[in-house]
Amino acid sequence: MKDVANELKETADNPRKDQVPSNQAQQKQQKNIDNLEKMLAALDGKDDAADALRAKQNKQAQEKVEKLAKEMQDLKNQIDKALRRARNKLCRPCRWPAGA
Repeated sequence: MKDVANELKETADNPRKDQVPSNQAQQKQQKNIDNLEKMLAALDGKDDAADALRAKQNKQAQEKVEKLAKEMQDLKNQIDKALRRARNKLCRPCRWPAGA
C-alpha cells in the first residue's frame, strides 16, 4: 500500500511526469481498495455476531432473574404460611378447665 501511495504522490508532485498514475499503480490501488472492503465486511459480520451473542446472554440473564424472582415469591409465601400457623397456635384461647 505504501508503494502505491508513494508512486501516486511522486506522480502528483513531479510536474515533468505524466499526471496520470501508471496502470500498475491503479491496479494495486484497486486491489488495496478491494482488500479494505473485504476487511470492513468481515468486521461488520463480527459485529453482528457479537450483537447476537449479547442478545442471547441478555435473554438467558432475564430468564434467570425471572426464575429467581419466582423462587423468592414461593419462599415468601412459605414464610407467610408458617407465620400464620405459628400465630394461630399462640393466639388460641386456652381450653383447659378453669380450676385445673
